[in-house]
This record gives sequence, structure tokens and C-alpha cells, in this order.
Amino acid sequence: MATGFEFQVDQQQTVFIGVVHRDHATRYESLIREMLDSPAFLEEDLERVRDELLNALQVELRGSNDEELAKEMLQATVFEGHPYGHPCIGTVKGLKAITIADVTVFYERLKHSAGTSLPAPRTLAGIEVVLIDKPAARGTAISFGHPIEVTRGHKDYHALLVAQCWLGQHRNGGRLFDSIREVRGLNYGAYAYIEYFPRGMFQFEPDPNLARRHQLFEVWLRPIDPPKVCFALKLALHEIATLQREGMTLEDFESVRNFLSKYVKLLVRTDSLKQGYAIDSEFYGIGEYTSFIEEGLQRLTLEDVNRAARQHIDLNRFCLVAVGPEMKYLAASSTQTSQQQSNTK
Repeated sequence: MATGFEFQVDQQQTVFIGVVHRDHATRYESLIREMLDSPAFLEEDLERVRDELLNALQVELRGSNDEELAKEMLQATVFEGHPYGHPCIGTVKGLKAITIADVTVFYERLKHSAGTSLPAPRTLAGIEVVLIDKPAARGTAISFGHPIEVTRGHKDYHALLVAQCWLGQHRNGGRLFDSIREVRGLNYGAYAYIEYFPRGMFQFEPDPNLARRHQLFEVWLRPIDPPKVCFALKLALHEIATLQREGMTLEDFESVRNFLSKYVKLLVRTDSLKQGYAIDSEFYGIGEYTSFIEEGLQRLTLEDVNRAARQHIDLNRFCLVAVGPEMKYLAASSTQTSQQQSNTK
């Protein structure tokens, strides 16, 4: 049938993706239903998948991808004790312990589950710092942030989206990018997010179907030369504090709003992406995604944006994760410059 079958798994959504010629649609659907309704759950399949996931955790994430490691460690720390508090592919301990019986029991429970409520994220205790020392690394990757109550459908979503875009739109510049890379050449890029965005170093736009009930405000600083890490971090915090203190200008507000109204159309440029965002809209209880964004932006005011930035971004309580060499120097600098108690792991 010249077709395929793919999947994407995240903490609250699992999606299956297939493309087939319409002449084969009925037969294709029957095959997929059989796969999903009557999986074999073979021991050899479990071993193969386990090896793949252990390799992804131990070799790829821990061993060679410092930027994604910092981002995943931020999630794990911010959501400690919460169902989001581990990578969605699992942990080394969990993968080594899992059995076919565990998978079968989970599958049967999932088929009859109506969903469960999630606990609230824990309250961060001031500034929490996690330093992962990797002596062989050439630079230091940093991610920092904190949970936010704003998700799609929240009254402040559009306002916070504009503030985030002004700070640092993924792969499209922003205040952080301009001040850290363009003006000073400290690293390759710096971006801000108000929704979970994994695999950012490999792509230009986010994937759909990563919808979550709890999100976080996050800043991603791509690897920085160790002697310049502290200055780059202070500069990023300074730019965020300036946004909160002084707000955006009307000119910047109009420019960002105009950009977002066009950028949103890129996110649904294929039928598959349209379907993905339609599923997310059902999850969040909003209308068609591009219309939701465009209509919300039209109603937005500069005062809405500046108020949302002050209300939902908190520089007194956040978690910072750094992965790179010479962590003892960063730890010493953090201790000296912090104006409040830090919890350093």
C-alpha cells in the first residue's frame, strides 16, 4: 500500500500517524485497528525497545547531548514528585526493571481509563541550582525556568505568548538572542518558551501533540564558553527583569504581534500538522488553532502583555540547570552573587 505508521509519545498524549492513498483507507484502518487492539507483546520486542531507550538515555542524552540534558533535567527538577518528573521515555532504573507483565497490565488499564487529574507542581524554594559537571564539554548549556498556570485557553495565554516571543522566539531571534549573540557573540542562540519544546536543537518549529495540563516558563541558553557563562546568565536575567520593570514599547508590541499572526500559519502548513493541532485544540478546549491565535492577538493590548509578564514570570523562584565543564567555578560565582538562598545540588 506504499504507506507507513508512526507514533509520538509524551506525558499526556500518544498519537499515531499514518498516510495512505484513499483507495486503501479502509483496509489500512483495519490493519491499524488490529495492531492496536491485539498487540503481540513479544519478549524479543521488549528487549529491542528497552535497548533502544536505554541507549537514548545513557549514550545520547547523558553522553552527547548537553543541551537536551539540561532541558530534561530542568523538567525533572521543576516537576519533582509530579508525573512529569522524568523523561517520557522513562528512567534507566525503570527500563531495566520493566517486564512484559507490566506492559500488559498497563495496556489493559489504559484501554479502560477515563483519565485522571494531575497534582499541582511543587512550589520552588527560591532559586534552585542543578550543576552537572562534564569536564570534556567545550561549553556550558543552560536552561532555567519555573512552572506557570498559563496554558492555551487561559486568559493570559496570548499576552504571555507575545512577551515570550519578544524575549526570544525559537530560531527567530528576540531580545535575548540580540543581546547575547548578535551584540556580544557569546553563544549560538538564546530563546524563551511558555510550552514544553523538546528536540529544539534539531528543528525550527514545535511538534504538535505535546499538550500538557501544566507548563513552564523556560529560557534556553545554548552552549557558552566557560569564562563567559556567568556574564551571559546575568545578562539573560537582566533582560527579563527589564521586561518586567519597563515593559515592551508600543512599537515592539505591534511588531511582535504582526510576526506571530503570520508565523502561526507555518505551524499548520500540512494536513498532518493541521490534524495534530486540531487534536491539541480539543485537549485545551479551544477553537481552530490559527483562528484562536489571530483573534486573541487582535484583542490584545500592550498593557495586557506587560501585566502578564509581571504576573507570570518570577525571578525570585526558578530552577537553573547547567551542564558543562568547570562547574565548581560556576557554583562559587552563583553563591557569591545570589541575593537570596539557593538550593544547590
